[in-house]
Amino acid sequence: YIAPNLTAIKQSRSNKLFEELCEKHWQPWLGLAFERFCIKNAGYISECLGFADDVIDLGPLFIKGEEGFQIDYLFRRSDSTIVLCEIKYHDNAIGTEIIPEIERKLQLLKKYSKFTIEKVLITVNGITESLKQSEYFHQVLDINDLLVLP
Repeated sequence: YIAPNLTAIKQSRSNKLFEELCEKHWQPWLGLAFERFCIKNAGYISECLGFADDVIDLGPLFIKGEEGFQIDYLFRRSDSTIVLCEIKYHDNAIGTEIIPEIERKLQLLKKYSKFTIEKVLITVNGITESLKQSEYFHQVLDINDLLVLP
């Protein structure tokens, strides 16, 4: 960001220059950083979800091709269950608009799996009341569940 914008940085007196230069890249970067944080702490997440002792395989899943898709993180458990984790970073609570996206992934995943599938959402700003009432996700974790405060 600095090298291509060095002239603007040197000449500007704006207090909003950082936001103007980085705005379109900031949210995607935060999303990627949050996803990486979750992946690096997958063991702790499995503890929070209550199945740490049952995990036999874990990691993100990428399926290439015409119907390609990505699942942020999967846990395969010893009880023939796959836990699909959708990791979302948004400024606001996640609402029911996420359901069609997850349903598409589930339909494509079922082609490859004979396991029972549970759905987990991991987010920073919680979920809307309508998503909560839908009981779509088996479990929802937010950042407060993942951070150990002193």
